[in-house]
Amino acid sequence: MWQNLKKKIVAILNANDLIGDVYDYEVQEFAADPCATVIPSANESDYRTTTANRRIYAFTVMLWVKRGGDYRADDVAEDVLTDLVDTVIDDFDRYYTFGTGSPGAALVLPTGYTMIKVEALPSAWVYLGREMAYRGAEINIRVQMDVDVTLIS
Repeated sequence: MWQNLKKKIVAILNANDLIGDVYDYEVQEFAADPCATVIPSANESDYRTTTANRRIYAFTVMLWVKRGGDYRADDVAEDVLTDLVDTVIDDFDRYYTFGTGSPGAALVLPTGYTMIKVEALPSAWVYLGREMAYRGAEINIRVQMDVDVTLIS
């Protein structure tokens, strides 16, 4: 399930024209600007009925924008990042079930899994000094599913 969900999240981010590159792991050096990384970050399961549980698969999406020096003034980097965050949240609101019309291949769910919704929750904004200075925003993507425990194998 994790791989299917991660591929769908990456496809949605790749379809965003403001993002230069999307990585599905913590990359050591960024090749494009702005860019994004996607990593699994948490999971939850809650009892719903005697036959069904609600599962949450959580991913951290980090958006990165170069700033400072000769590249981009800090205030411009801030504007670029805020615009980028808005578009990413819009993308996940638009495709809140990863269903028809969403970028990438159709999401394949195993027997017993039912998609409920996808939420994009901004959680933190950071500064980072890597090979360049970056301004970043973390967005938590929470995918909620009902799982019929009598149908999973």
